[in-house]
Amino acid sequence: MSAQKQTVCERYAHDIAYKLREQLRGVDDGLLVEVDRRKTIAQSFEADAAAKLSASADFDSSNFERMESALARSIAALKGKLPGQKQVLTNLEGAVQRLRGQRADIAGIEI
Repeated sequence: MSAQKQTVCERYAHDIAYKLREQLRGVDDGLLVEVDRRKTIAQSFEADAAAKLSASADFDSSNFERMESALARSIAALKGKLPGQKQVLTNLEGAVQRLRGQRADIAGIEI
């Protein structure tokens, strides 16, 4: 009976050790996945930084002058549209005033 008790205890200890090893393996696997995920994120940041550095290396004064010229043309086009937009606003203000007057006239009618 003593030998049987020792065998049962040894099996129990082996089962516990096995389950512990399995859990530790799961933790290791989880940590490896997390390390890989973070490594991928870091590589993505590095690639983005490299792309931005490459794009900034392509910038030169001729690009800047071209962009500045395009912006100046856009501003001139918008300034050209301003008088027409001002007229549209004036027309809308007149319509609002007329509606207010009609509302006052309607409110004054007794039924």
